[in-house]
Amino acid sequence: MLIFSLLFAHSPQPLKRLGLSYVLFGILCGTALGWFAKDRQLKFSKGILLSSVLIVCAGGFHIGWVSYQQFKTVRAEQLQKDPKQLAMLNMMEKMADETTAEELRERRREMQPQFPDYLAFRVSGLGKWSSPWPLTFWIGELLLASILAAWVVFRTADQEIKADQEIKTDQEIENDRSLNHNEKQVS
Repeated sequence: MLIFSLLFAHSPQPLKRLGLSYVLFGILCGTALGWFAKDRQLKFSKGILLSSVLIVCAGGFHIGWVSYQQFKTVRAEQLQKDPKQLAMLNMMEKMADETTAEELRERRREMQPQFPDYLAFRVSGLGKWSSPWPLTFWIGELLLASILAAWVVFRTADQEIKADQEIKTDQEIENDRSLNHNEKQVS
């Protein structure tokens, strides 16, 4: 999952669409976890589902954190190109009234973003969202990815259980035929 999360975090911008990247990540992780469970011949259980959800949430968090670090690096490079901008902003903030100072603080957060600022930037294409909505949206994406992964794991395990039941049914039919054949020979 670490490899998948790194691939998704470093993917080109068109693949980092809101919701879509986490949906794809959840399906891909669910497929991989289902294959792993099938390969290890693990029986379906609530533990496997819970593990899937936790692993995908951790991977999704990793995607968000790596993407934030990339965002922060880009902003730091922009700030290095014009270091006077931050110094001027600091000086203006000290002299400004409260409403202007708040606007200047917002500009500072744009130059030196924190994780909540990155989340707000992610959803800025949908409009200006105040805290806690960008975080809520991101948590929703993580939950959606986890639910999709758990569903894929369940479907994989469900198919395996059905295949096992069909094999058992075929074996029972064969055993019944053998018993009938043996009873006819005894008679």
